Amino acid sequence: MTRYAALLRGMNVGKHRRASSAQLCDAFRSAGFTGVATFRTAGNVVFSTSMRSEAKIRHLAEGALETALGHDVTVFVRSERELRALVDGFPFRDETGSRGKPQVVFLLAPLDAAKQRTLAALATDADRLQLVGRDICWWPKGSILDTGLDWNAIAKVVGPTTTQTFGTVELLAEKLVEER
Repeated sequence: MTRYAALLRGMNVGKHRRASSAQLCDAFRSAGFTGVATFRTAGNVVFSTSMRSEAKIRHLAEGALETALGHDVTVFVRSERELRALVDGFPFRDETGSRGKPQVVFLLAPLDAAKQRTLAALATDADRLQLVGRDICWWPKGSILDTGLDWNAIAKVVGPTTTQTFGTVELLAEKLVEER
């Protein structure tokens, strides 16, 4: 069995698209996943499965969530190994001089070389971006709301995303190990 984290896009942000931990866990269990637990209220779920196909895992999770919640939810799936590699490879770990919190922007698929070049061109000196695996590590100069990055242009390149602070990603990686 492999441990996975599911990061749910737009879950429990604002007044809409709310779900309790119990609802999320029940949805994942109904899809056949085991060892299910939630992490924080931001829509992160950890679970185990013997399935190896990320596409199939994602499809089952999204279907179960739509049935349980009555609306579609985009799910970003990462194995324990992928999340650990992301944490270990985070390029801004020892950076100083920014008021912002380091972020991880999760992508649904790896970027090809042309999209990687386009993404690099959209970064700024103040808001640095670097790919680790298929995800974007972001070191903002200040609040993520005050960024000079053109997220609309970035979204056209990378597709749907969900963002977590690096600290949350570190703790989520630890939770995957604890919940084995």
